[in-house]
Amino acid sequence: MDKQSFVRAVEDNLREIIKCKFAKAEREEYSTENPIADALYYAVADGGKRIRPTAVYLGALACGREFSQDENEKLVRIATAVELIHSYSLVHDDLPAMDDDDMRRGKPSVHKKFGEGNAILVGDELLTLASWTLLGEENADGDYLHASRILMKSASDMVVGQARDLDEEYDDFLTVYALKTSALLSASFEAGATVTCGANSTGANRMREYGFHIGQAFQIEDDLLENKDERSYVNSVGIEKGRFALDAETAKAIEICADLPNEDILREFAFLLKNRKS
Repeated sequence: MDKQSFVRAVEDNLREIIKCKFAKAEREEYSTENPIADALYYAVADGGKRIRPTAVYLGALACGREFSQDENEKLVRIATAVELIHSYSLVHDDLPAMDDDDMRRGKPSVHKKFGEGNAILVGDELLTLASWTLLGEENADGDYLHASRILMKSASDMVVGQARDLDEEYDDFLTVYALKTSALLSASFEAGATVTCGANSTGANRMREYGFHIGQAFQIEDDLLENKDERSYVNSVGIEKGRFALDAETAKAIEICADLPNEDILREFAFLLKNRKS
């Protein structure tokens, strides 16, 4: 399966999972329509670059061979969970008590369209669905379980990063980025490689490090693109040093993937993220 087909499979899986139009209670008479079903679909189904599911796929290529059908199904499941985790984090980050953003992906954020309380519940549900998705694998082996633990640990790291970000006296922005952004990207690459190369393999370990530096570069590039008068690494060190840091993190990522079977694709991906316009 090529990258485009893989991402389409993940998107199809996402749409199927979030069709929560009806909540079935243990006793049938208490089953009811799901009042946040539309908000779930709004948050996930029609937006985003799907960078993290792509990272799962690219990480899996470190094995240097075609994926088996079983591996492919596990990778799609893992990538679906990754996007659910990412979407949950965006919904909660946009809340007034967090980053307080009214727009997301060119449209009103979930709390602006559906209300703050519903947005909190949407985020809760998306994170829950990520766990449910991972646990739904009937042929789970040790490598798959290890990959699942990697993902859920990164979700925990994201919470710590957001808590640090809320602390206006905390100015170690690179640590915030490592937790809020790089943790999930690193986990995505490593989880993909874990399924195909094995847990703690050379491929998985190098994909973890590659993903970390890609994540740091990604967030620094966000700072440079937005260039707002707000608390950020680039605004604290200046644009020149910010660009230097972006180049340095990208170079580290490219160095780490040298000699891997997917080296060329990873190098191209690093430059694509570095040079993006939005």
